[in-house]
Amino acid sequence: MHTNIHYAVGILIASLAHFLFPMNWLVFLIIISSAIIADLDAFFFKRALDRDHRNFFTHSIYPAGIIILIGVLAEYFWKIHIIWLIGLAYSSHIILDCVDWQTRLFYGKKLYGWALLISEDEKNLGKTRKQLQMESGMDPTSFAIDRYFSDSLVLVIGISISLVSFLVLFVFASEFWYVFIGYFVLLEVYLYQKKKMESKYKQ
Repeated sequence: MHTNIHYAVGILIASLAHFLFPMNWLVFLIIISSAIIADLDAFFFKRALDRDHRNFFTHSIYPAGIIILIGVLAEYFWKIHIIWLIGLAYSSHIILDCVDWQTRLFYGKKLYGWALLISEDEKNLGKTRKQLQMESGMDPTSFAIDRYFSDSLVLVIGISISLVSFLVLFVFASEFWYVFIGYFVLLEVYLYQKKKMESKYKQ
């Protein structure tokens, strides 16, 4: 999923957590950031298998699992909530990335996920995201943007997640209402990329 959707899920988790364990603005933002931080590996995509940042260790389930385990211990011994909440937010990123494409959940060769942006015919032919991107003649970013904005189901899922997140924010954590602005900043980045893609390939 796009970073703005991960951000929305971070808002959802932070808002519900705030209802259960009241927190300050810094902790609230840390939890939101934990839902998007895995995408920082995109800056090192050239070192990833198939030059796809989702093939890094950071896009497997292990980092989230380690953080959650540490968090559970911290909760049990010291009543510290934030660590396992960070792990939960991080894990939401990995799970969501299994929806639109796929990830190497266990950092092996096998890909896991629903891959809604790959058609059934393409799946039956064993096509991977990388193969489809190369066949399209598009650069990786343009290809992903084109697929994402062309798929109504993925768009509906993303919009639905966002609306629920905003609703939960204003019901359970209205004092942090301003964090929703970050969602639209991130969305604008993708809309700009979409405009560039269309001008480059859709002439």
